[in-house]
Amino acid sequence: MMWLKNFWDFILGRGKMDITRRVLRFFLFVSVMTLLLSSILALGGILTTENKMRAMGQYLGESTRENVTGVVSEREKEHLEQLVHEKVVLMDAAMVDSVAGDTQILAENMEDILSSQESYLPKELIRSQSIEDGWTLSLALTPSGVENLENLRGKISMAANIQNNLKNVALSYYVPCSVYATFEDGFGFVVDTGEEDMRADYFENPIGYMPLDFRERPWYKKAKEENDVAFSDTMLNASAANSDPIVVCSVPINVNGEFVGVAGMGFFVRDVAGFYFQTAIGKTGFWFLMNRHGQVIVSTKEDGDLSVKEGFPDERNSSGQSLAVAEEKISRGEGNFSVALAAEKISRGEKGLMTVTLDGEDYFLAFEPLQSVDWSFGALIKVSEVTAPADAVAKSIDSQTDDFISSTENFSLKLLPLMAVAFAILLAAVSILSKRVTKSIVKPIHQLADGVREISSGNLDKKLDINTGDEIEHLATCFNAMTDELKIYMANLAKETAENERISTELNVATNIQQSMLPHDFPSRADCELYATMHAAKEVGGDFYDFYFLDENHLVITIADVSGKGVPAALFMAISKTILQNFALSMKNPDDFSAVMTLANQQLCQNNDEMLFVTVFMGMLDLKTGEFIYVNGGHNPPLVCRENKFEYLDVGKSCMLGIDEDVPFPQKKIKLASGDMIFLYTDGVTEAMNERGELFGEDYLHEVLNREDKSESLEILLENMRRAIKIHAGDAEQSDDITMLALKWNGGKKIDG
Repeated sequence: MMWLKNFWDFILGRGKMDITRRVLRFFLFVSVMTLLLSSILALGGILTTENKMRAMGQYLGESTRENVTGVVSEREKEHLEQLVHEKVVLMDAAMVDSVAGDTQILAENMEDILSSQESYLPKELIRSQSIEDGWTLSLALTPSGVENLENLRGKISMAANIQNNLKNVALSYYVPCSVYATFEDGFGFVVDTGEEDMRADYFENPIGYMPLDFRERPWYKKAKEENDVAFSDTMLNASAANSDPIVVCSVPINVNGEFVGVAGMGFFVRDVAGFYFQTAIGKTGFWFLMNRHGQVIVSTKEDGDLSVKEGFPDERNSSGQSLAVAEEKISRGEGNFSVALAAEKISRGEKGLMTVTLDGEDYFLAFEPLQSVDWSFGALIKVSEVTAPADAVAKSIDSQTDDFISSTENFSLKLLPLMAVAFAILLAAVSILSKRVTKSIVKPIHQLADGVREISSGNLDKKLDINTGDEIEHLATCFNAMTDELKIYMANLAKETAENERISTELNVATNIQQSMLPHDFPSRADCELYATMHAAKEVGGDFYDFYFLDENHLVITIADVSGKGVPAALFMAISKTILQNFALSMKNPDDFSAVMTLANQQLCQNNDEMLFVTVFMGMLDLKTGEFIYVNGGHNPPLVCRENKFEYLDVGKSCMLGIDEDVPFPQKKIKLASGDMIFLYTDGVTEAMNERGELFGEDYLHEVLNREDKSESLEILLENMRRAIKIHAGDAEQSDDITMLALKWNGGKKIDG
C-alpha cells in the first residue's frame, strides 16, 4: 500500500518537489479533476434536468397563476372602478339635477308668493287625515316663534300658499324625505313622507306644532352664508324619532334682495344610497359610503371594519403610521393598506384603487368622491375570490409535472454503470499523456528561470536566448525588452521627480502669498461685524475680498472675481486689489465711489494684452448713519437682510472692469437699520454644480440664507453656507473659486475700547 500513499502524497503536493514533478502533478490533477468534474457534471446534469423540470413545472404553475391572476385581477379592478364611477355619476346626477333643481324651484315659488302678496289669498294649513296618506304637513316653530305665534298668524297664512308645492315635491320622490320652507321670523313648513317622522312630528305630537330651531341647523346657516344652492355636510337628524345621518339641500329665499328664509329638502343617507346598493359584487363584495370625517354612514357589510357602527367612529383613528410611510412601503411590495390608511385617503376626497387588509382578509377596494355632497362611494371584493380560478389551473399543472419527473428518474438510474466504466478508461489514458507533455514544457521554463534570476540580481544587460516558438519564447523576448525600457525609465524618473518637486514648491509659495494678501484680522467693534472666506478651486485663484477703514466712521468692503483661474488670474487679482484700494484711499470726497471704479477700470484696461477682466462690487458703510453707498462692476447682486429676511439688492446693469475704458459706473445707496446684514459672494457659490449638472443657483442661495438663524455670528453663517454648498455638490469637483463676505451694522453703537 506504500505506492498508493506515495501517489496520494504526490497528488497532494506533500514534501519538496522540483518543477518537473510539479508540472506533472498539475497535469495529473487537472486531468483527474476534469474527469471527475465531467462525471459529476454528467450526473449533475441528469439531476439538474429533473430539478429543472420540477422547477419548470412549479414555474409554469406559478406563472400561470400569476398571469391568470393578473389578467383576472386587472379585469375585476377595472370592473370595480367602473361600477363605482357609474354609481357616483348617478348619485351626483340625482343630487344636483333632481334634488337641487326641485329645491331651487321651491325657493323661487316662495319668493314669488312673498314679493307678490296682492296676487295671493291667505291659506289655512292643509292636514292629512291618516298616516296612510303617506305625507304630513307640520308647522315648525323656533322658541321665539312660539312666543310670537299670535303676531305671526298673518305671515303664516300668506306663506301657506307654498304648501301644495311642498307636498307635490315630497311625494314625487321614491324614498322618504322632508321638504322645508323656513323663515327668519321663526316659523316654517315641513312636509314629511317618512312614517317615523310623520308619527313623531304630527300624528303623535301633543303640542300641535313641530318645535324646531331650524335657524341653528347647519343646512340653514350654510344657505344663508353662501346665498346659493348648498348641500350640507352629513349630520344627524334633528328629530328624536330617527337619528340616522341625513343630508340636506338648501336654497336661500330672497325677497327684493333681502334674505327672508331657506327652502330645503332632506333625505336619510341610507335611503338615498339604498337604491345604488342593489348591485351585487361577487359573493364576497360589498358597498359603503364614507364622509370627509372618516365615518362610515351607510354600508352593506353588517359588522367589522367599514360597517356602520354605533356612534359612527372615525375609521382613521386606528392608523399606526403616516400615509406617506405606508405608501412608500406598499410601493416596495411590503404589505397592503390598512383600513385606517384607506379611510385617510377616502376622507381626503381622493379617487383610487388599492389592495386593503380588512378583518384579516385582502380585498380590492375602489373609491371615488361625489361632487355634490361630502361623501365617497366605495366598493370591495375579496382578492381570494378573484384569484380562485388561477389557483385551480396551477394545481393541475403541478400534478402533471410530478408524473413526468417520476418517469425521468427511472431512466437516469440505468445510465450510472456505463458512466463508471468510461471514467476508468479515460483516467488511464490521461496519466500516460501527462508524463510526455510535462517533459516538453519544463525544460525552457528552467532556462527562463535562470535568466530571470540573473536579471533580478541587477544585471540589466543580460539577454535571454530561448527558441521554443511558443509563449515562453515570447516571454523571454519581453524580458529582454523590459530590461532596456527599465534603464530608460529609471533615468527619466529621476528628472521628472525633481521637476515636480520644484513646481509643487512654487505653487505652495504662490498660495501662501495670495492668502497673505487677503485681510484676515476682522474688525471687532460694537457698531459692526464682518467676516469673509475664500476657497480657491486650484492652488491659486482669481477671487478676492477686501475691507479697510477710510476713517473712524467709514468702512469700505470689496468682493471681486477675475476671469480665468490659476496663476494668471491670481496675478490679475493682485493688480486689481491694489488699484481699487489705492484709488479708494486717495478719494478726496468719500462719497464719490463712482470715480473710484471708473479710474480703476481705466488703469486695468491699459496694457491688458491677455484680455483679462474682473467683476467687482464695492461699497462703503457710514458706521454712524447706516448709509451704504455702493458701485457694481458686472458682479453678482448681493443680498440685504432686513427685518430678519434676505432680499437681493438692486445693482442695475453694469460692465466688468478691464474691457472698455469709457463705460460709466453709477453709484447707488441704501439706508441700513440696526441689525441689517449684507451678504456678498462670487459666482462660485451660485454656479456650484453637483454630479447631475444642477447649479446651486440664486433662488436656492436666497432660500438657504433665509433658513439661517440671523442671531448667530457671521462666521457661523458663512460656515453654514459653505456646508450647504458642499452638500449640494456632493462628490462633484469644485469648478470655481468660492468667496463670501458678510457685514452687519449694529445701529451706530459706541465703539468698544
